Amino acid sequence: MRISVKEVERILKKPISNINELTTSHICEVEEYGKLFDIQGLVIGHVITCEMHPNSDHLHVTTVYLGNKQGIKQIVCGAPNVEANQFVIVATIGTVLPGNITIKQSVIRGVESNGMICSLHELGFEDKYIPQNYKNGIYVFDTNMRNYVGKDALKVMGLDGYYIDYAVTANRPDLLSIVGYTREVGAAINKKVEYSNYITALDNTITEYTELYDAPSSFDNEIVVSADISYYSITKMSNIVVKESPWWIKSALINSNIRPINNVVDISNYIMIKYGLPNHCFDASMFKTNTIRVRNAYDNEKVVTLDKVERSLENVDIVICDDFTPVALAGVMGLENSMINDSTTQILIEIASFNPSVVAATSKRLGLTTDSSLRFSKGIDESAINIGGANYEMCYLLHTYASGTSHGFKEYENRKGFVKNENPDESYYDEIVLKFDVKYEYFNKMLGTIVNPKIVNKILYNLNLYLKSTLSYVTIGVPNYRTDIKEESDVLEEVVRFYGFDKIKSTPIKNINPGSLSTPIKKTRKIRELLSALGLNETISYTLVKEPNKYVYSEDVISILSPLSEDHKYLRTTLLNGLVDTYNQNKNYGVNNVNIFEIGNIFKNNTETPSLGILISEKIVYSNLEDSKLESSFFLLKGILLKLLNEFNYPVTFSSSENVSFLHPYKQASIINNDNVVIGFIGEVLIEKSSNKVYALEIDLNYLLPNETLNVYTPISKYPSITRDIAFVVSKDITNKEIEDLIKQTSKKLLVSLELFDVYTEDKVVSSNYKSMAYHLVFNDNSKTLESLDVDKIVKSVTNRLEYVLKAQIRK
Repeated sequence: MRISVKEVERILKKPISNINELTTSHICEVEEYGKLFDIQGLVIGHVITCEMHPNSDHLHVTTVYLGNKQGIKQIVCGAPNVEANQFVIVATIGTVLPGNITIKQSVIRGVESNGMICSLHELGFEDKYIPQNYKNGIYVFDTNMRNYVGKDALKVMGLDGYYIDYAVTANRPDLLSIVGYTREVGAAINKKVEYSNYITALDNTITEYTELYDAPSSFDNEIVVSADISYYSITKMSNIVVKESPWWIKSALINSNIRPINNVVDISNYIMIKYGLPNHCFDASMFKTNTIRVRNAYDNEKVVTLDKVERSLENVDIVICDDFTPVALAGVMGLENSMINDSTTQILIEIASFNPSVVAATSKRLGLTTDSSLRFSKGIDESAINIGGANYEMCYLLHTYASGTSHGFKEYENRKGFVKNENPDESYYDEIVLKFDVKYEYFNKMLGTIVNPKIVNKILYNLNLYLKSTLSYVTIGVPNYRTDIKEESDVLEEVVRFYGFDKIKSTPIKNINPGSLSTPIKKTRKIRELLSALGLNETISYTLVKEPNKYVYSEDVISILSPLSEDHKYLRTTLLNGLVDTYNQNKNYGVNNVNIFEIGNIFKNNTETPSLGILISEKIVYSNLEDSKLESSFFLLKGILLKLLNEFNYPVTFSSSENVSFLHPYKQASIINNDNVVIGFIGEVLIEKSSNKVYALEIDLNYLLPNETLNVYTPISKYPSITRDIAFVVSKDITNKEIEDLIKQTSKKLLVSLELFDVYTEDKVVSSNYKSMAYHLVFNDNSKTLESLDVDKIVKSVTNRLEYVLKAQIRK
């Protein structure tokens, strides 16, 4: 938010020399601070004579009166619009203009020139701030400036002061106004700012104008409200003369990066930046009936906004209209059919309070963000409308600078949620939105120091938060504009930032207990380390995805109510969305070995679940040596998972499945833990337009992370082990899991290792429906030395069961 410091000083009625430091220390971050125009030597001049240059067909020789001190100077001017009897801006000898241009006494085509009559462009004005009439020539004041001749032009125009640009946080919409910021500055200098300060800031006669404003309405317009709004008012003014605004208003707008247009529009914008109160002026002659309706738009209703763009509305939008035609899109922008123009003589002034969520939704959907929608969507200070004097001041300014005559006002009010102030003598406002007590000991306990209750009361009083106090507590009343204050911790923040952070002594923390990482965090870090050591790279992808049905591991897909874009509309139900996208992007850039993993949350069955996803393709590279590259496969991915889970003593089994739609139907399996719960899937991913085989898995980390891993030490057996190899032919339908389970059940405790080391499926070895499998078995007994006879008996039992249960043919 960028504003003129002069406006703040006008309300406080005192100069503020250190406003930059005050803002940084007590209010918010300052983004920029400086002079609007840092030029010395500009004065108001009166053109006495103007004649054509004797040696040029486009130059003029003028005599310009610069006041009693400098007298009359001859100046050669090349502007096409220079004439006698004009009041202009003159750069005197020695003035340095933007671009490091120094004005010197010179001779131009044989004629002496002692200065320069300036255009606004030559003073450094941006093109958008220059009126159309003066874009190609010098600037000419449209009023009699005789009393200001010879005086500092920037000061007369209100452009000699400073501006401050500060960052407004999302929870402080009240700072989107001059008065909101001024309240904070006042509290920083121990000065209370009340609504009466705003009303009298410009001219004490404004208080007299309130009598005319509050007089009975003398116009026929009626307000009919059918939309959900809390306040709407219309003021009618006649005898309006549309012309250029006075420079003090234009300078206030320029300081806030708003382009001056004409006196009516400029006054409307000035009230907006001063009070944070968007308003709108309609050309009354454009209304076809006397009824002003505030209603919801019809679906697909077409309107043309002031930016000359046709827009299609929905039923949730709110429009202002007569009995037939919309004239404004509530809270966002007026329509082209009711805009103020040079022939406007009667206006209707709208000041209202619209539903913030409705305005925000309309603005976002239409892609139309304005100064009005920005303020309405965050919430405005409704009490500033009448109690604060915004209505009065706007009518006063239109009366003073547009010759307007007020015919009173009419209003609709449906305000809710206000608490009556029971102690109006102790607070300037009559309504509050929240009321609660805060004990003084709370401030001392939280700050670790003793703060005098009188200091607390004074700070809260200056911020308009104080209602009354006792010996032990203070009663807080929250005004309409402080939507960020909801509890005692919020009040503490207000006290400490104005009391001063530097006054709170730092003390060492007593009884420090050493902290440590939680089990889930430690395990997550360990997973990252292990997978990185195995040759995988970690990725991070968006939680929100474009399509709800691309990689879906759950039918319960959750969509976002207000998505930022169509590409981020649904919550992911699996990590494969991001992993596959990363794989495709790398392949498009010629990267073949894409072996990645991601740890993140997925959303299924209305639950947020931490998960691990792994994707491998091509080869996993362990070093630059050719023989250190492993071809990716289902079994390699399975081995990576088992290696990882073995580190946490978490056994799993695998069971073939066909229920994951985005995996190959015959190359996928469910991952099952000891409790017979499916915790994930593994298989070959079906990727469109991909000739390479890609394998992926995903497991639910809820089963792995919370439990503390116990590293049980098992002594190495001091007795030798005995190994045996067995090979047999079985049907291709029999899985490795079935065989391993049978061998383990038969061998019982003496079997310490079981490894499948060979599989043959070629027709030369076995018939087409069978496969040959070979296993390496290791036996050991911690209590004694095993005899070969004991092991032979176990192997015999194993082969017998394989022959009986699985119809295996033992190879000898």
